Amino acid sequence: MTSYRQLVAKVDAQWARSAQMLGARLHCGPGCCDCCRQHISVFPVEAVNIALAVDALPGDAADALRRRGARTPADGSCPLLDADGHCALYAARPIICRTQGLPLLVATDNGDQVAACPLNKVDGAPLPAAAVVDLERLNRILAAVNRLFVQTAMPKAPERIPIAAALEIRIP
Repeated sequence: MTSYRQLVAKVDAQWARSAQMLGARLHCGPGCCDCCRQHISVFPVEAVNIALAVDALPGDAADALRRRGARTPADGSCPLLDADGHCALYAARPIICRTQGLPLLVATDNGDQVAACPLNKVDGAPLPAAAVVDLERLNRILAAVNRLFVQTAMPKAPERIPIAAALEIRIP
């Protein structure tokens, strides 16, 4: 988990730098949950990180979150999203949740393009290059961290785990 936590720290530092550079152009903040209206799957290393965070909750809170996960339809909102639009495990959210909203450099059939949440005002004025996250590079790093984790800790893990299923993982 050390490599994953180091990656999380780097992504969080990138978020802070990007937010400082973009200022008011970046809409994301507490209560903004438009990107959470889908139920995603995560790598096993991220699923275990979520499971560890659930295990650290008081018993009633952990049980309530697991029940919510069990009730969440596969095509519904993220089971970590509470009624007020906040993430119940914000500190343990996966990498994709940590980068949503930031301008992302993505590879397309027409070459690399910058994509971002439509609520953010990143069109128009040029973006500082340092504010843009190279999504392909980040995904390669995350996949490598996950491969190392799976080889040592979960050799029979599936490739991806829905967040609701991650809530059910019990760490011995």
